[in-house]
Amino acid sequence: MEVHYGTPKGTQSLMGMFRWIRNGKVWFFEFVTLEAEPQGLMYRIKHFHPGLVGWEEKSESVAFVLVKAGEKEAVLYSQVKIAPPWLVLRRKSETEFVEFFEKEKGKYNPQEEFRYNKIDQDFSRSP
Repeated sequence: MEVHYGTPKGTQSLMGMFRWIRNGKVWFFEFVTLEAEPQGLMYRIKHFHPGLVGWEEKSESVAFVLVKAGEKEAVLYSQVKIAPPWLVLRRKSETEFVEFFEKEKGKYNPQEEFRYNKIDQDFSRSP
């Protein structure tokens, strides 16, 4: 698995992408946005099979609203009916963070964490 997030730019927005590889082949992709909106900070995900075949309908996404933010943790709640509804992003160190879903607030299986390590690869284009 790998995930890449850009640097927040412009009107309080951030974008990212995720790729999950299983048995040497891409299983699926995600395109992620984090945007400030009237209802709060929204984290949206669009899923794609290889070939960019979308999972969600064209105008739909899996949307979460930020409900808690701390120095090392962000907790988001799903705006669509999915199980589990809670998404937690937790920074373990300057170079590692984990992401996991909770079925009930505060309850999750540590073996279902997605663990990420920071790799400096910034190829942002200057204006």
